[in-house]
Amino acid sequence: MHNEGDPRVTEDLLALANGPSKWCSRYKSYVSNGFRFKVRNGLEDGKRQNWGVWLQAEMSSYATANDCNHREGMVGFYGALVDIIELQYRGDRNIVLFKCDWPEVNSRGGGVKKDEYGFTLVNFNKCMGPEDPYVFASHAIQAMFVKDPTDVEWHVAIKTRPRDFFDMSSTPIEDPCSRQDLEHVTCDDDHLPIRTDVRNRKD
Repeated sequence: MHNEGDPRVTEDLLALANGPSKWCSRYKSYVSNGFRFKVRNGLEDGKRQNWGVWLQAEMSSYATANDCNHREGMVGFYGALVDIIELQYRGDRNIVLFKCDWPEVNSRGGGVKKDEYGFTLVNFNKCMGPEDPYVFASHAIQAMFVKDPTDVEWHVAIKTRPRDFFDMSSTPIEDPCSRQDLEHVTCDDDHLPIRTDVRNRKD
């Protein structure tokens, strides 16, 4: 189709069809969406924690085990970044993937739960299988995890914002100092009052 000049076969589609190069690059850190991510090295007591990942993805769910009517919905996933891989394609095209450990979210007794205060807790000892651990780096938001003092296997998950990020509202804000109307205090020179009873005084 490409040799025949089919306009539907774009350069991006052709590069994807040919597959990635057999060579790839691996990184220990990567900047995406304003965050600096770093691969988890097992040292969770460090001052900086950059290996937490959060994203939303569409997922099918069922009310019960016997329910045949699945429902589609957006689900939030928390993960631990364990590897960063960059795939190379023809035409200087590349894709960066994050490999993560994802706590199980779609089963009872899994690795994600809500406590009585509404906080989300995750358990990295109850992760999903290795079938689909990769996500696009461009889809990832950084998260951090704080150990639950009552159960060290669970961590409180907190989504973060990029440094120097400001949420500027798009709603116009009225200026509390309204513009002054000075027309009523101005007048023409012809109507200015002039005193005639004052003489010039010379010292």
